[in-house]
Amino acid sequence: MKVIKAVYRLTVYDDGDLEMKLMPQHYIFDELPDSPIILSSGTTEKAIQIALVLKEIASLLQNESSIYSVSEYKKLVNIAIKNIAGRLMITEQTVADKLTRGLGINKQKLVDLIYDFFEVTIVELDDFRDSELYEVIIANLSKMQDLSYMEDTFIEIVNMMQKEKWGWSD
Repeated sequence: MKVIKAVYRLTVYDDGDLEMKLMPQHYIFDELPDSPIILSSGTTEKAIQIALVLKEIASLLQNESSIYSVSEYKKLVNIAIKNIAGRLMITEQTVADKLTRGLGINKQKLVDLIYDFFEVTIVELDDFRDSELYEVIIANLSKMQDLSYMEDTFIEIVNMMQKEKWGWSD
């Protein structure tokens, strides 16, 4: 399997000028087709898998106007884990372990934190940095690349969810 080191966007202008731009790390997962991807950028698999699961949950919640219960969030978390494991061609247990043992919490605590983040923090327009989910994740990551990647992930999720719920645009 080949390792993706970086993705660039090449722009060709009508006067023949070329512009090449290094794309952000999340572009690799958001814009490229669903296929097994190995990313070599200094970000750990743990951070990548946690971020992908959170983005998948946000994606599953989009276009939904109803508020879910904690038990429905448990199902959403399971679906997100299954989807991400399938895309990365790893076991569901591997992904689930990153979200539980990797964060020092059990599955129910994970579901509770995700529920609180999506149903309280985002809805009430609170700063995501004050959410317990964010605090638990950040406390269990040590590499600077992981911290930066996770911060970008939370910003992206909050922006996506608030645009959807409140009809905000850029």
